[in-house]
Amino acid sequence: MRLASVVLIASVLAVPACASDVWVFLKDGRVGWGDPSSDPMVLTFDDKSTATVPKSSISFQRTREEVDYGVAAIASDFMHGRKFTEGQKQLGILGASAVPQLLECLKSTDLVMRAAGVFGLQFCWASAAEEPVLKSFAQDKETRLVALEALTRHVSEEKLATHFKNLADDENLEIAALLFPMVDRYFPDETNKRILRVLGDEKYCADALVRLSHYFSPELSEHMLKLAAAPDPKLRRGGVVGLIAELSGDDAVRSRVLELLKDANPELREIAAEYALWLAQDADVPLLKQACESEKDSYVRAALNGALALVAARSQGSSEAKAALLKELRSGQVIEPLFLYQTHEYATKLDYLKRAGKLQEFIDSPSKGTRSSTFGDAVEIPVAAAADWMPPLRDYFDPRRASYGTKVKGALSVFAGSVHIGDDCSWGNELRTVVAAAPGVVRLAGHIFSWGHIVVIEHKLSDGSAVCSLYAHLSPALSVKPGDIVKAGQRIGCIGRSHTVDNGGYYAHLHFGIHRGVYMTPDEHWVSGYVNTARWDHGDHTWVDPQIFLKGMMESKN
Repeated sequence: MRLASVVLIASVLAVPACASDVWVFLKDGRVGWGDPSSDPMVLTFDDKSTATVPKSSISFQRTREEVDYGVAAIASDFMHGRKFTEGQKQLGILGASAVPQLLECLKSTDLVMRAAGVFGLQFCWASAAEEPVLKSFAQDKETRLVALEALTRHVSEEKLATHFKNLADDENLEIAALLFPMVDRYFPDETNKRILRVLGDEKYCADALVRLSHYFSPELSEHMLKLAAAPDPKLRRGGVVGLIAELSGDDAVRSRVLELLKDANPELREIAAEYALWLAQDADVPLLKQACESEKDSYVRAALNGALALVAARSQGSSEAKAALLKELRSGQVIEPLFLYQTHEYATKLDYLKRAGKLQEFIDSPSKGTRSSTFGDAVEIPVAAAADWMPPLRDYFDPRRASYGTKVKGALSVFAGSVHIGDDCSWGNELRTVVAAAPGVVRLAGHIFSWGHIVVIEHKLSDGSAVCSLYAHLSPALSVKPGDIVKAGQRIGCIGRSHTVDNGGYYAHLHFGIHRGVYMTPDEHWVSGYVNTARWDHGDHTWVDPQIFLKGMMESKN
């Protein structure tokens, strides 16, 4: 029986009689190379580190020949389109021990064999694989995408960006566009040449979408408008996000973007309404009111009402002051630096927080100047009956998502070993409209570095008890301030831009939490996205699963 068929039950197989060096598979998942005849034994791992461990920690062991034979069988199955799921699991168990044989596949002149080797390296890794797979990416068009997938799974993005820096300007636009998002995060081109090259080709412009919101240069507006008119809804939405980031709001641009309020796609109507919230003027009010009166989608209607409120507020201010502020906002740095919470922060992050405040001033957000203000006064809170509850954004429910209650793995995470007590959702949807999940009073609205812009609403349930809903990683365009009484479905903000000070340094998403009990001030340290494992195991926290809670409330009304 070959190893490919038995590795998953390897603990019951006989141990080789030979006591020479072998691959040793520990019960904790580590794979090392050494002589298991002694107790304790010394093992060497892929990173050249060593460890002394007792023989009792062994799960199973194999000679190099046995592992190579088994991996060759797995690669053969891949080549013939067989047993993909089983092979992936087995390579995950074999880990670094499988890499030498897969690297032999990369040396083959047979394209299918090389592809099988690169594919297998997605599921197991050793440092020795990095250089051959990088070479495979650069030279082998047929396996390029698989090679990139293997690299991004096992090598840090910043390290890869350093490797690929020159290739992002390769004369082959297929390669340059593929690497653009990664390289541009760490090595942005302030001349705009790189992004203009990608945006200028219809075949590859989609590769620029994830970076558009970091660019403030008016030079890109023409390309954003082309995207906003493209057949693909994702391109159209991305173009509008880019126009908002650039604060591109002259008459011609506004007219073309607001035409999307008539689009059949509610996501496009929603982003057009968000654009209006930032940049619409008094002359646009009749169009916005007409769109709002005929709108059936609750999230688009919430965004339109939010836009009308801010346009009305802006009309009370000085047009000269607004023009001066717009000029200031558009005359600074053309690309906002990458901001990753506690891992890739930068010295000027306070400058970008100040910029967020100026953006709030420019759009007349009710939260301008509040930073992280809280409201603790006694107030009559409207009852949030079961019929009042709704998801905080469109397409919220997903039974496959298991964000709440997930234990964080990986030593590089600042939250490693803790348990996530909120629901991270709507990944990648920058500036998607976020609404109040139920009527209540806004207790917190502002900015906290670990959260970005954040809103907390306290609700009173029919039985007299209280819960709080938390919405984090938002943009500066908040529609509420502490003390506001809100209705269910009322716009409170939108998802912040990826990897910015705006959203706390995370990839764009909404962190939605439900806390049992009345609002407590942040000084009491209850506003948290994680608890340690001991607290989780003992139920020593006040958070509940938002999807289960919302479903329970919404189903109980029927």
